[in-house]
Amino acid sequence: MKRKWRILDKHETHTQHNKAAIETRLPIEHEMTFLLGKHTDFDVVLTELKGLVEEESAEKLRQTGF
Repeated sequence: MKRKWRILDKHETHTQHNKAAIETRLPIEHEMTFLLGKHTDFDVVLTELKGLVEEESAEKLRQTGF
């Protein structure tokens, strides 16, 4: 169960980054958004949530020219 809480915390962090101005992100954070799979592969719901967070991140990066 601890593992699920940790990944939910990671998702929450990425969601907060998606809501903030793109200028507040470090370049490494653009890439890190798409590295959550290794943390979510054990759970179908978390994998679905990962997909939603990644879609939101990708759209924000596209809209801002990254």
